[in-house]
Amino acid sequence: MAKTALRRIEITAGTPPGGGQDRAARALAAAIDESGGPAVTVTNKVGRGGGVAWASLGAHAGSGELISISSPTMLTNNLHDPSEPGLNDVTHLAILCVEPLVFAVPEKSPLSNAGDLLAALADDASEVPASIATALGNVNHMALAAVAAHAGSELPPVTALPSASAAIDNAVSGATSLAVVSAASALDAVARSELRALAVSSKARAGSPLGAVPIWTEIGVDCTHATWRGVVGPPALTADIVHHWKHVLAAAVSTEAWQRAVQRHAWVPWFLVGDAAAEFVETETASIRTSLVGLGMLDD
Repeated sequence: MAKTALRRIEITAGTPPGGGQDRAARALAAAIDESGGPAVTVTNKVGRGGGVAWASLGAHAGSGELISISSPTMLTNNLHDPSEPGLNDVTHLAILCVEPLVFAVPEKSPLSNAGDLLAALADDASEVPASIATALGNVNHMALAAVAAHAGSELPPVTALPSASAAIDNAVSGATSLAVVSAASALDAVARSELRALAVSSKARAGSPLGAVPIWTEIGVDCTHATWRGVVGPPALTADIVHHWKHVLAAAVSTEAWQRAVQRHAWVPWFLVGDAAAEFVETETASIRTSLVGLGMLDD
């Protein structure tokens, strides 16, 4: 593998410093460094929910020195607009982890648990306005729709804010009754007792300090929408480069630096490569398509 060994790499993140893709990019950079991998720089190429960063890969076809953090937004962007970069326009390398979503209410809210939220939605969804991060039609929106459907209610009024922090501030201020955002983004507000976490949307419980918060499926609600973080490279990578990247990434997620990041951000470890990663994304694409159709945002 010496001929494909990389001396330096660049990781692009499609969100600003502190954003979801940026968190994963910087955690991965630290883990690659700890594993003795190549020198790493992180560059933020912000816009279109990551679309700007993913589109930039196209200018580096065949290069193993540039990767980008992927997320479900790559799938939703491409489903809405086929001209946006999709998985067929890049080389899919791995899934790194799942970043659960948290359903949280202001600390002063009368809703104390997930059952209270379901009852409130069933009683009058219009009285439970929600704020979500970034855009309508994303996984936050899909998770909220799944919970409302279980409650037998209409979708509550939804306000999409440019960032998770803005969505959290909107709920804390009382402008909305509920925030549906990435768990990692809500940790500080929960720690300050500004928000109360009611439930988590994920295939498995979030890490500490949200480990005691139930996931929806544990209380009989079919809602597992979450934000995964993956790695994609430029198109036309050779089999040798792809194989090399699998080893670099496997070594990185085995480091203490990565494990600390998983705990700090309440991520769920979910490292997949090869056929397992491809199958995961195929299932996610089908699930997202179905949800978007249900929201009336995509034709059947």
